[in-house]
Amino acid sequence: MDSKRPVSVLTDGDMAMRKAIQKVFPSAKHHLCNWHMHRNAKRNVRVDGFEGHFKHLMDLDANEVVFEEAWSKMVRKYGLQNNKWVSDTYNNKGMWAQSYLRGHFFAGMKSSQRCEGMHAFFNEHLKRKLKLFEFVRCFDMALYRLRNKEADAEAKTDNSDSCLTTALQPLEKDAATIFTRRLFLMFRNEIIEEALLIFDGRKEEFDHRIYKFSKYTEFGSTWEVSYHPTTSIMKCSCKKFEFFGLP
Repeated sequence: MDSKRPVSVLTDGDMAMRKAIQKVFPSAKHHLCNWHMHRNAKRNVRVDGFEGHFKHLMDLDANEVVFEEAWSKMVRKYGLQNNKWVSDTYNNKGMWAQSYLRGHFFAGMKSSQRCEGMHAFFNEHLKRKLKLFEFVRCFDMALYRLRNKEADAEAKTDNSDSCLTTALQPLEKDAATIFTRRLFLMFRNEIIEEALLIFDGRKEEFDHRIYKFSKYTEFGSTWEVSYHPTTSIMKCSCKKFEFFGLP
């Protein structure tokens, strides 16, 4: 990997893996798989309503203060002040709560589904009792299919033009030359969502400006975008660009 270490690691809750990651990749942000966390909540706390409430807090896209208040309310509501699993899970909140993982790059992934999907893909081509030479041949065929799909996506991107449909066509056109078609459609959806934002004013700071926004369909939710004119750097309080990698 050109001597580069991963900045993010996503696994299930295996303790041996946790220790190994802390030792080998001490600077990486370790994210526990949402699917496994949800399953563990269902298995360890058999209280009606808790499972769904826990999942809501796990995906809560808010700052740490809002999360802490919501967590305290949930624990009191279900009477789980003395539940060991709940206490241990809370102590590891920095590894699974979206509120504490915001701003760290995970390409939008919250579970090990991508890895499991790859396992399923290879299972279609590999059988348990293959001879070694048969395994190598089948494995090569599977890799060929993956590379062919990637090449097909790149060819479609390089040799076709997207239909520009939004009001921000210069921005949309530039994005079409950078992203593959699939990612471009996701980016264009962000432009469409932008039309729902309401500008609530701005304030001038020493070296930057802060713009405030709210959303037409989500009353009470507000975001701040800081813009530095000298460097053209923009940052939003939602931190989705840092987490997902897509503006």
